[in-house]
Amino acid sequence: MKQITTILLLFLSNSLAAQNAPIITSTAKTEATEDQAYNYTLNASDADNDVVTMSVKDGTTLPDWLTFESGSITTKDFGGSITGPGGVAIDAQGNVYVAQLSGTTIFKITPDGTMTSFATVTASSKYAMLVIGDDLYIAYYNMNKITKLDLTNPGAGEVDWINPITDPLAMVEKDGYIYVAQYSVNKISKIDLSNDNVTDYVTGTPYPFGLGFNSSGALFIASYNNKYLSKFENNVLTANIKSFSASLSDVKLDSKGNIYVSSFGAGVKKLSADLSTTTDISTTGRVWGMTMNDSGTLIWGINDFNKVVSLETGAVLNGTPTNEDVGDHQICLSATDGTDTVDQCFTITVANVNDAPTITGVPASEINIGEEYSFTPIGDDVDVGDVLTFSILNKPSWSSFSPTTGKLSGTPEFSDLGHYNGIVLSVTDASNVTVSLSTFNIEVVDNVAPEPPIVNSQSKQNTLYPTLSGTAEANSTVSISFNDGSHAIQYSVAVNDQGEWSLDTTIADENAVVPTLTDGDYNINLTATDGSGNTSEATIHELMLDTTAPELPVVLDPTTSVLHVANTYEISGSHNEDGITIYLYTDLNNDGLADNSTVLASANVGENTTSAWSLTISLSDNAPNNFVVIAEDELGNRSQEADVPTISMDTDADGVRNDLDACANTPSGEIVDSNGCSNSQKDSDNDGVMDDVDTCANTPNGETADTNGCSDSQKDSDNDGISDAIDICDNTPSGEIADSTGCSASQKDEDGDGVNNEIDECPTTPAGESADANGCSDSQKDSDFDGVNDAEDQCPESPEDEAVDAHGCSDSQKDDDNDGVSNNLDKCPNTPADEVADADGCSDSQKDADGDGVQDSLDNCPMVSNPGQEDRDGDGHGDVCDTLELNASQAFTPNGDGINDTWVISNIENYPNSLVRVFNTWGKEVFSARNYQNNWDGRYKDLGAKLPDAGSYYFQIDYEGDGKVDQDGWLYITSR
Repeated sequence: MKQITTILLLFLSNSLAAQNAPIITSTAKTEATEDQAYNYTLNASDADNDVVTMSVKDGTTLPDWLTFESGSITTKDFGGSITGPGGVAIDAQGNVYVAQLSGTTIFKITPDGTMTSFATVTASSKYAMLVIGDDLYIAYYNMNKITKLDLTNPGAGEVDWINPITDPLAMVEKDGYIYVAQYSVNKISKIDLSNDNVTDYVTGTPYPFGLGFNSSGALFIASYNNKYLSKFENNVLTANIKSFSASLSDVKLDSKGNIYVSSFGAGVKKLSADLSTTTDISTTGRVWGMTMNDSGTLIWGINDFNKVVSLETGAVLNGTPTNEDVGDHQICLSATDGTDTVDQCFTITVANVNDAPTITGVPASEINIGEEYSFTPIGDDVDVGDVLTFSILNKPSWSSFSPTTGKLSGTPEFSDLGHYNGIVLSVTDASNVTVSLSTFNIEVVDNVAPEPPIVNSQSKQNTLYPTLSGTAEANSTVSISFNDGSHAIQYSVAVNDQGEWSLDTTIADENAVVPTLTDGDYNINLTATDGSGNTSEATIHELMLDTTAPELPVVLDPTTSVLHVANTYEISGSHNEDGITIYLYTDLNNDGLADNSTVLASANVGENTTSAWSLTISLSDNAPNNFVVIAEDELGNRSQEADVPTISMDTDADGVRNDLDACANTPSGEIVDSNGCSNSQKDSDNDGVMDDVDTCANTPNGETADTNGCSDSQKDSDNDGISDAIDICDNTPSGEIADSTGCSASQKDEDGDGVNNEIDECPTTPAGESADANGCSDSQKDSDFDGVNDAEDQCPESPEDEAVDAHGCSDSQKDDDNDGVSNNLDKCPNTPADEVADADGCSDSQKDADGDGVQDSLDNCPMVSNPGQEDRDGDGHGDVCDTLELNASQAFTPNGDGINDTWVISNIENYPNSLVRVFNTWGKEVFSARNYQNNWDGRYKDLGAKLPDAGSYYFQIDYEGDGKVDQDGWLYITSR
């Protein structure tokens, strides 16, 4: 019993150890992009080699945009028709490139199956292509080369890459190398992408045509002529691991190790990784090349059928999300081996891609003038928050457009009639993507009758040639007709741009008859016709013509000429017509006609009023007042003048009108003469004092009298015997004898300076000059006693005993150079203007500190006298001051002429310890001296002979004899 239990436990243990759950080995693809194909290949493995089935997890669903395929052996057509497809390749974005085997075109097929002609290449056999990055590599079998094409600039064409390379066919990339099958030389070459070096990788493999690596790095080789599959792994080539009945053209492997081989005429077959099973994918057609993407989609061209097909080799989750699918989607997939199940749950985030906006709406194609046109398209964008902007092409001139709403609106006028074609409304989103409505046209028409004309001229006129005016639709024509009793009269009047019209009936158009009108009432018919021929309804205008003058007005007060005390008068009368205005005018010459058109006053006599009228008028005081009145009706018809009797003013009511009355304001009750004067108003001597109170009768004519009636010639106020009229000295003291002018001695002032003679200290003051209390003017005074009158004295306070000039100024008071120092103290009498002087009256430019006759500002040695200003070295410092600086002569002429015969070093005498040395151009010393005395005449130092006639020599000077060269240079010696 114990033994059986042990066996059973061992069996159970072995059974449990042998069962392993499957493992999902692929990494979920969690990102997708709107409107772009999503593809995720689900891979799983099982340690027990159980069959693994993959599916959507039970109890979960996929979003509508996703489908799940568990693997297929059925192909799908991909792209369009391609004549003789050869090599194929795929890029990282899933775009497939297919070459015409012998043609010139390479086609591009996007993941959604859209195919376009992509590039033009050489017309030669292209069995294989490969994409790496942005480059497409093309193997030319017959031309023994590989070319390269830039996918970002296909128009630039292909360029040679590896040339030559014998019979290149299939190409695969791994770890930075491209592996190339070379058909006739029975080898696989390896090309380093970093430096383009080509080396052998596999040799001795017959007629290699197709290549493919598995996930372990083993290379599978399809032999065309030998019709078998070989394997190269760990540097060992194993030939003929599987043979076939047809020539092989390519080989590819999926993530599970399944092998797919294509052939010449037998289609494509699928082999299990252990080569134990073979499944036909297709059995016919020539296939030259295959390509497989990372998700396990296998793509190849069938040369016989001129098409490209695809095959999903594994479990695939795929689909294309739209804008509605933007966001996160929860996905759960399962893998089961029949016993155990494992899940892979993940989130796919669909990223938004800008979608083009949409624009819809049907705009009206016709609009009447005067009516508002309005159309607002509907713009929409599925992208949330996308801001839309509208635009327009060929906007009608009469319209306005809103870029915010897209609204097109406006009210066309008559001048806008016509067609407006080619209008395009567009909408643009924030990414500058624009879509447009279909082009449309708008016709501006005029199908609306204008409004009836309006007459705004007077309906009552006092003429037989009336004028009419009014308003109507701008630029229309107004037709006017009325009947004068004999003729139907028709007029046509143009309306201007402002909608105004007018008619002068004295001027008829070609078909009209000048009317013969009389006073009376008329009905006038008016219609307006616009430029499009639309005619309005009629307007009936009533017109009354009245040219009859009213009757003369009747004047009831005054009835005859009158004298009137007040300065206003109320003229009154009557008229027997209604609607009359009475106007009053002046008639100065009393001829019965108005002098001018100035109305003095007016009064109305109208319907529902009395026939009486009155006018109050201001009267003229100094002339008779003559007036006329005229009656005028409401149409302006006027009567003849009616005379108003003369009205004259008599303010004092003495019976003499004002303009003839010599004595205004005659006391009431007093009798006047013909001049209007009573006795109490008369003045016989015309001195302004009535005779009854005049104490001086017969006052001379023209003299002014006082209240007693006496003029100056009749008075002597100071009783000096001289009448006031000729007395030039009023108030002569009593008892003093006056002369013929009425002046006594105490009242005389012979020089007329306002100071009487008896107290005048200056009796002959010149006329016109003001005198002081002593009778003296300025011209007569000399305040400082310098002999010059104050009036002419420019220095009124001259010191005593100082001589002055003609202006009254002494030297101590004068400063001729205006330097602030008087002449008697000024040592520099001509100081320049604007220069500051010192207490001696000298400015800096006038000083000479060393007394050498050269002012300091010009003196080259201002503190040491040197009248000659000698400056032998020309440095601006006079020689008498320039005692320290040595100036060695640069040339001398020892020719015995007494001029420049020795070498002179200025100021050398101030350096008694100096050492002077001279060298020739070879560096030999030719002269030297201590305490040099400017006496060297150019002889050799020791020999006493003269130096050559001409030459340059280098000298050195040691100022203090301390071995230091303080100055050096060159000098020139010549005998000339």
